[in-house]
Amino acid sequence: MAVTGRRPRVLRAGLLAQLTAALATTRTLASVMGILTGQIMPAIGATVGAAVLSEPGSDRYTVRHIHDVEQSVQPPAPFRVTAPYPMAYTARTGRALFFTDPAERTEAFPQAAAFFTERHHSTAVMPLTVEGRLLGAVSFHFDVRHDFSDSERGFLTALVGQCAQAVEHARLQQEAAYKQAQLKALAEVSAVLATSLDFELGATFDSIAAAVVPRIADGCLIHTLGRNGRPELAALSHRDPEQQQALHTMLKQFPPQLDAEGGVGAVIRTGRHELVTDVARELDRLARSPQHRAAPRKLTPAASWRAVPMTRSETVIGAMVLIQATPANTLFTERDIPFAQELAHRATQAVVQARRFAMHSEVAHYLQQSLLPPDLPEVPGVEIAACYHPGHQGTLVRGDFYDIYPTSTTTWALTIGDVCGKGPAAAALTGLVRHTARAQDSGTPLHTQSSKPSTVRSSPTAPPTPSAQPPTPN
Repeated sequence: MAVTGRRPRVLRAGLLAQLTAALATTRTLASVMGILTGQIMPAIGATVGAAVLSEPGSDRYTVRHIHDVEQSVQPPAPFRVTAPYPMAYTARTGRALFFTDPAERTEAFPQAAAFFTERHHSTAVMPLTVEGRLLGAVSFHFDVRHDFSDSERGFLTALVGQCAQAVEHARLQQEAAYKQAQLKALAEVSAVLATSLDFELGATFDSIAAAVVPRIADGCLIHTLGRNGRPELAALSHRDPEQQQALHTMLKQFPPQLDAEGGVGAVIRTGRHELVTDVARELDRLARSPQHRAAPRKLTPAASWRAVPMTRSETVIGAMVLIQATPANTLFTERDIPFAQELAHRATQAVVQARRFAMHSEVAHYLQQSLLPPDLPEVPGVEIAACYHPGHQGTLVRGDFYDIYPTSTTTWALTIGDVCGKGPAAAALTGLVRHTARAQDSGTPLHTQSSKPSTVRSSPTAPPTPSAQPPTPN
């Protein structure tokens, strides 16, 4: 491309048109990077190329692509934009760099000299910009001398400009798909809460995690405060079953502590969300012992996590953690916090509903027990059996009752009734009706049960004698 004249200009124009058409059809960052190294690098004669992109909504940068014709493509990796390297300089400032020979490059960036070999003879580094916004930088290295004439610089700038447009388009496509996935996840969580009748927390939390993994995150953890005041694992899901088991084992061995400086314990204690993009360093900082520090090494290192509190009436009752396993797609950023907070809010509703249901069930249980006899009386010559059938699903106590008690040494009374209303209020009125019915007889009451009418099977030799009907008909 260093050759001048009309023919190189024609070739460049044709190549630019061809690459522009190819980039226009891309939908992902990976496909843009594939065109960068698979078509642009061979066309311009570069032997090594790389691309660094900023992460939207954060100050993080990622090496999205490194390609060497003698090596395989390297996976994405974090990048320090403050490093004393040519790529970092251009990604930080937006200024292009062109070095004809290694001496020029070493003079400008002496600390980066160790990273270059004889295959990096000439270097071109250009910014990725769209409408004045800096997205990152692209570098090309040549194993032969390039003088980078004005025409070649203009051509390379045009190529990289087309790549920048394609990167921006892919990001918009990715952002739209991600937002749609978030809305779908929230809709599924709402459906789970709306259709859950028994509010079993384990099943509900598992459904919430299933709505998130792997659509939104690679992993999801939910911790709630137990009765002992400590965080307890309520749900754990990971797209990789082996990682899920390893994570579960680690949390069982080293559960979150409320006095921790970060992680679940700190989120529950402070009520503030947490975003971690350097997971390895954070885990090392939070380790309480050498054994604790070694435990996460059995896991595949996560790229980022975000933890948000689960709050009810300004009281934190738990925390939800979303994990991103690799930076191949995107890292979590501050822009993701509103979604995580909304998800945690809906998970909190599940906790509140479950606890309210448990409390009502407990009250109904004790009220029912107060009205149930420990056992049915033994009436000479009569076989007695009772069966409880709730009138409505989920109703444990209502106003139906029966009573069996002696009215003399040889006679028994059987009372069957139903007070107006339902629920605990009707059950409480049952006690008053019971005593009113007993007051009409001289016998001492033995048993009362809140129930549907009992089934009484009489012996033919000793039929029972029923008492008067209760004074409070339906």
